[in-house]
Amino acid sequence: MTDISKYKSVALNHDSWKKATVLSSKLVNGGKISLAQVVNILLTREYEKLNLSPKALENIKIKNRKKKNGKG
Repeated sequence: MTDISKYKSVALNHDSWKKATVLSSKLVNGGKISLAQVVNILLTREYEKLNLSPKALENIKIKNRKKKNGKG
């Protein structure tokens, strides 16, 4: 089971999912990467391109949510 303390999910519309699927075999030479890695690579590139400071991330709070079984 996914460790919810380390990951967040995002929803993609079908067109974006298709684009990410194509990019998954184009972004890294000689291999195919996961759609999550596609999102990570593109977000990192855009963040750096915009010269955004890593300090901007320090103020963002990630809310914990309870697991479906009500525990945690």
